[in-house]
Amino acid sequence: MTKNCAVLIPALNPPDRLIPYLNQLKIHGFEQIILVNDGSAPARRELFSKAEALGCTLLSHEKHLGKGAALKTGMTWYQAHLAGTCDGIITVNSDGQDSIGDIEKVALALHQERQSNTASLVITVRDFSSPGMEKANQIGNKISRSICNILLGIQVSDMQSTLRGIPDIRVSGCLNIPGKHYEYETAVLIDDEKAGYIEIPVQAPVPDPGDERHYRPVRDTFQIYLVILRKFLLFALVSIFVSVLDIFLFWVFETYTFRSVIYPIIWSTVLARIISASINYIINRYVVFQSDADHKKTASMFVILSIVQCLLSAVLVHVLELLSSGNPVFLKVVVDTMLFFVNYKIQHKFIFTREGSSKSHSEISS
Repeated sequence: MTKNCAVLIPALNPPDRLIPYLNQLKIHGFEQIILVNDGSAPARRELFSKAEALGCTLLSHEKHLGKGAALKTGMTWYQAHLAGTCDGIITVNSDGQDSIGDIEKVALALHQERQSNTASLVITVRDFSSPGMEKANQIGNKISRSICNILLGIQVSDMQSTLRGIPDIRVSGCLNIPGKHYEYETAVLIDDEKAGYIEIPVQAPVPDPGDERHYRPVRDTFQIYLVILRKFLLFALVSIFVSVLDIFLFWVFETYTFRSVIYPIIWSTVLARIISASINYIINRYVVFQSDADHKKTASMFVILSIVQCLLSAVLVHVLELLSSGNPVFLKVVVDTMLFFVNYKIQHKFIFTREGSSKSHSEISS
């Protein structure tokens, strides 16, 4: 039975077993196979010619650009030739280790998503107890999973699984997501969080020791975590900038603007805080969280949060000083640091949201 989806395979010096693997995909009904040669060595040209002879759509990069770039090349071709006619795209590795049965599960999930007029990203979850799962892979997955849960509210069981399904309606948006290498897949995962996820348990592929490895642990891991931490780091930088701006404005107003009026410190403090808070709101809304929620609602909630945070900081520092007789400056640093993380979570989760986004998570069992 022909599957109504496209299989997208980015390939850099793939092994010879790719050809029989492609043949098996064809036998199982996957007629639309997009193979992207991401600057492979000349010795692999014959393999790609065989793939094209099997009926695969072959796209090529003259030089190696990265897995993310290869995926985008395939998606661009999909948009031009198949968009609107398929359930979506299934991304598959070129090592032939992804089970055909698991790929069929993803195809079924994409079909069900289209039938129900929803657009959840289909994520496969590998069996972490499998002997094929390397210890470093398990630890890295657990760390990235925890960080995403704490900072972004994303609860995905397998952050590093590459066998995924992208609904047809989501493909065009994926082309606008930055990234050229392995971090691109993480960026897609974070972007599609607003549309929700479907998790599918699959077998854990057993890597062949003889296969060429392209993942560079230091650089690629750094780029992946940079994508995960992007919002939080931006939020922290903006907070530091706004704090410095608030102090600078206070100095300007107190020294020059309100020098001859009554209560110059009060006037300088209030005006400096209004300006700095307004700038903080604008940057957080449009740059950090990229929210499209109702402007009046987000602005009012932001003001309330700022007031509550200020009062809570004062009360907690006062209470802790009475209870511990500690240094108030040290206590304020501790309290404000804790409130900083709480403030980030509230702004991300409740204030600067995206309207009409679905956050439902479902699972298809094997």
